[in-house]
Amino acid sequence: MEKINGTHPVWNESFRQYRNAINEIQLKIIILGPSDRSSGYKKRVEIRDHLQNLNSNYDVAFPEEIEVPQDLLPDESRWKPLDFIVGDADIVFALLMDHKDVTGVLAEITKYGDRKGFQEKSFLLIPEKRKPAPKGSYLPQVWAAAADYPYAKKLYYSAEEFTDCSKIRDYVGATADLLRKRICWEDFRKTRGLTDYPYQ
Repeated sequence: MEKINGTHPVWNESFRQYRNAINEIQLKIIILGPSDRSSGYKKRVEIRDHLQNLNSNYDVAFPEEIEVPQDLLPDESRWKPLDFIVGDADIVFALLMDHKDVTGVLAEITKYGDRKGFQEKSFLLIPEKRKPAPKGSYLPQVWAAAADYPYAKKLYYSAEEFTDCSKIRDYVGATADLLRKRICWEDFRKTRGLTDYPYQ
């Protein structure tokens, strides 16, 4: 049967409402990566600003910008505020660089990388080419943790693509948009009684 477009106003209204529901979804997005002491920091800022400009319902931040009230935590700990932030985020993008000055995000990936919950919400931006790690470096542990990630959770970038950044910007934007659609679809299934729908 040939599909007829534009002649079903009631269905079209349903599509309009569903699209609006997708657009209204708010996301908490964290960008891990080089600190402001690193040459790669500007690229991290570019990624953050791109996501924020895509949708005003994206709250995009660096962990160091967020101060978790200490009275919410059971005790003082260097890691607990970051645990809270990472745990509460909807998406975590980690910009990895093969550079001796970029150590924080590498430590974070080593710490959280093997946790299922973190892997489900995090996406790694990884340099295609990496120099041999110096003796005694923990970088091999980081790249090993990254290697365990599902391929769909990783974007490999070249030096040229890092400079241009369009590939990275497109990737993070598409990833956030897909999450909004998935959240909306799950809500749709629940409210329409499709929780046990066999084809997902």
